[in-house]
Amino acid sequence: MKDQVLAFLKKQEAYISGEEMSQSLGVTRAAVWKAIKKLQGEGYIIESSTKKGYKLVEKPNVITPAELAPMLC
Repeated sequence: MKDQVLAFLKKQEAYISGEEMSQSLGVTRAAVWKAIKKLQGEGYIIESSTKKGYKLVEKPNVITPAELAPMLC
């Protein structure tokens, strides 16, 4: 789930609402929130704003499986 949320955030330049993400991914908003928290714990800087949603601001300076996987396909 967290990889799906990360991929979704990478495609967005502006804020995206948790509701819109949850509908697009077919999961609950709580699942999106949990995935965001896990990503933040891994070093991703994700801004969250009431009424706006989430926005990926910065990736960590380490290579993670989520960053490497798209390059292997």
